Amino acid sequence: MGFIETFVDTMKLVYDAPDKFLDSSALSLISTFAGRKAVINTGINKSIVDIAYYTMNSSGSYLNLWYMLIGTSRESRKSTVLNIVREFIQCIRKDMLIPPGFSPEKLTQILSERSKEERPEALWIYDECSGFFENIQRQYMLSTKEILSNIYNCKYYGGNITLSRGKNEVEQSYLGVLMAGTEYVPTLFDEKYMHQGFANRFIYVHDTRKEFKPKETSVPLKYEKNIKKLISWLKKLDDNKDKIQIIFNDDALDLTNKFGKEIDERIQSKEDDLIYQGWLGNMPDYVDKLSAICCLSDFFNENNEDDLMELLQKGIANIEKEHVQKAIDRMWESFKDYKKIIQIMNDSKRKKNTMSLNEQENLIKQVIRSSPNKEIPRTELKKQIRNKIKNSDDILDGLVDRGILEIFEIRTLGRPKIIYKIKT
Repeated sequence: MGFIETFVDTMKLVYDAPDKFLDSSALSLISTFAGRKAVINTGINKSIVDIAYYTMNSSGSYLNLWYMLIGTSRESRKSTVLNIVREFIQCIRKDMLIPPGFSPEKLTQILSERSKEERPEALWIYDECSGFFENIQRQYMLSTKEILSNIYNCKYYGGNITLSRGKNEVEQSYLGVLMAGTEYVPTLFDEKYMHQGFANRFIYVHDTRKEFKPKETSVPLKYEKNIKKLISWLKKLDDNKDKIQIIFNDDALDLTNKFGKEIDERIQSKEDDLIYQGWLGNMPDYVDKLSAICCLSDFFNENNEDDLMELLQKGIANIEKEHVQKAIDRMWESFKDYKKIIQIMNDSKRKKNTMSLNEQENLIKQVIRSSPNKEIPRTELKKQIRNKIKNSDDILDGLVDRGILEIFEIRTLGRPKIIYKIKT
């Protein structure tokens, strides 16, 4: 068995987390520790910089993955899975972990500082990620999506300019993402957001545990032995200083090209709604990445580490047809999960749009009562209710006319600020 299969089977000895979540975690770990050293070598991925300067630093595609795990609280064991990955990272190179919360400026600073190091790889683990998606709607966080989208391709990013640090350039980046959240997260999305490139960079995984696993006072000996072997393998992969060129053999290349053509024809036929087409368009790239990671996984041998050492000495790994097929199967499964995410999003919008007038008025009053001094600026109020109430202006005017709300202005140097308050 390879690293992925061994990791999943080992974790199932102790935890009752869903197989798909464990599988995603194993893929994330290999992706993270392979880092910028492992490159998928195909001619079309050879960068202009590489051609111009005859350097290997920029050629090919990297293996970074962005995962979003969605499931119900407790039953899906999302936090358990993220903690497993976090502990593996801490055992090998804990400086890879970046803090879950940040401003756009802080994010650029972190990645800029990392890009100057010999090993720039970073993994962003974010549990209960609904807070992030709520915050990026705020004005001061709007550029976060743009920064992350630019960083995704592991290319140069111009960054921003600060008075204290000057220009924060990200010269070489490698950011993996492993997020998790409940089914509340998709309710924060809308159709416009799902059409944007940022949303389409994630592999979505929706699952829940199949059966409850009771607690035990000790762990199986096999679990302890396998944990040590898995960590040892990842550490050797991380310690590697040389490039690993990952190349499709002829059969594998034929299959991945056939899949790419199938996706292209599917998009052209408009078989799927427009909201799915952007994500579908990224599937071939993810198949390449997952094929390469499945290939590296097969160099894990729980009885002998010579396979990995031979790979690291040669610096070449060949993707076979079975690796591509495993990647394609995973991506079609993820497409089913993506459809579930869209369904949750659409269902929540329908529910929000069918709120009675009384429910909408009560929501407005509740937001105002929970605000400091039980008053709130109009812009902030509308921002908090915009995903739940569409025609809020008419409702607010009605509440004012009926004497339930009072409205007044605060004049500043700029435009006057309109304030709503519950009338007493």
